[in-house]
Amino acid sequence: MYHVPASSATLGIRSMIWGFFWRGTLAGLGAGAGLGALYGTLLFPIIGTIYGGCIGGIVGLPLGALASLLLALVTALFFRPLTNPQRYRTTTRPFFALITGLATPLGIMIILGRETWPSFAIIPGIIAAAAGFKVSGRLIHWYERAAQSQDPGIVVSWKREP
Repeated sequence: MYHVPASSATLGIRSMIWGFFWRGTLAGLGAGAGLGALYGTLLFPIIGTIYGGCIGGIVGLPLGALASLLLALVTALFFRPLTNPQRYRTTTRPFFALITGLATPLGIMIILGRETWPSFAIIPGIIAAAAGFKVSGRLIHWYERAAQSQDPGIVVSWKREP
């Protein structure tokens, strides 16, 4: 288990929100476009790659922004200062995955229309939930490291407790 001192008050609220926001937005865009292209390729090679990447990016960008802002809000309200990193991880990662998993089918159905086949909306939602779990792990890792540093741009190395 890692030890993070309870000094996250050194990371200001604005810095924390901005850090979550830009990292989550870019990760949402990248994961959405990349995984959308991959899923599109599996369904319809070549054209599905382009179409899936575009739809994935269009859904992933605002979804990454929204989910990261919600994660920042939950972090600010309940996990600041950061005193229990394990509880923080086990609480917020499933929360982030749930948001992305539920919002992705809605975004796809808004773009493609309500009569969208379930495989074009539900399966990407499951893929997005897994990607959201992974992305949230990276965002949480950034916050844990930035919270123990005096400067959120500087990341210090962690040492394992014996």
